[in-house]
Amino acid sequence: MENMENSIDIAKNFNDHNVKPAGTPAPDFTLTDQNGEDVSLAHLLNRGMALLYFFSRDGAPGVSEELATLNEYRERFEDLGITPVGISEDGIETHKRYAQKNNISLTLLADPENEASEAYGTRFESGINARVSFVVSRDHEVVRVYADQRSRSHVKEVYRNVKETLAE
Repeated sequence: MENMENSIDIAKNFNDHNVKPAGTPAPDFTLTDQNGEDVSLAHLLNRGMALLYFFSRDGAPGVSEELATLNEYRERFEDLGITPVGISEDGIETHKRYAQKNNISLTLLADPENEASEAYGTRFESGINARVSFVVSRDHEVVRVYADQRSRSHVKEVYRNVKETLAE
C-alpha cells in the first residue's frame, strides 16, 4: 500500500465532524443509480479505485458547479484508474431528472436512507450532507479525504492531488 505520508486527512479538522478518516476501512454499500441499477462499492472497486463525492442535494448551491466539473473530469479520473460517483439523499427519479436536464453522465447514487452518508460521516446533525470526497483503494481502504468547500476548485484540486500522488 502507498506511503500514508501523502495522505490528506481532514477529518480531525472538519468541524469536529465524524468524517471517516484516511487509513481506515471503507464502509461497503449498495445504492441505486439514476438508471435504476444497483451499484456496490465492491463493484466500483472491481474497476480500480473509487472517488465517492458526497453532496447535499441535486441543484443545491455549489453542488451543481461541482457536479458539472466532476462530470467534465470523469474520464480523466477513469484514465487514472479511479471511478467517480456522486452520492446524495436524493431519490432515483430526482437524480435521473437532474442528470438529464444537466447532461450529467456521471453515476449519481441515491442514498435516501442516508446509510452511506452516515457510514462515511458526512451527515450533519442538522440533516444536511456535507460535500466531502473520498478516494477508496482496491483494498477497501479510505486513502484520501477532501472536504474543501470551494466549489470552483474542489474537483480540480482532488484530481491534481490524486494524479500526483496515486497515479501509477
